[in-house]
Amino acid sequence: MKLTKANLKKLIKEVYEEDQEASEREMRLRRTSDAVDMADDYHSDDEDKISVKELKDGLRGIFKDEKMVEELVAKILGGAHGEDVDDFVSKRM
Repeated sequence: MKLTKANLKKLIKEVYEEDQEASEREMRLRRTSDAVDMADDYHSDDEDKISVKELKDGLRGIFKDEKMVEELVAKILGGAHGEDVDDFVSKRM
């Protein structure tokens, strides 16, 4: 391929789009991981166990969709742990 101004712009655009996709994947993974950690903290047996309010507030800090937060809180209060939370969040994002 001959390196022309048009080809260079096209390559830059492709690299930028790939970088954006990678960043979005990383954000989804980070949010999922944070939600799993919140569920584990809620179900913890030690003195650092978080309250339902702290759980809700923490999940609101991770997700902006209030309906998703409420559904996730209900799942966690119903006994959902790490893998269940991971599956739920992965399907919703």
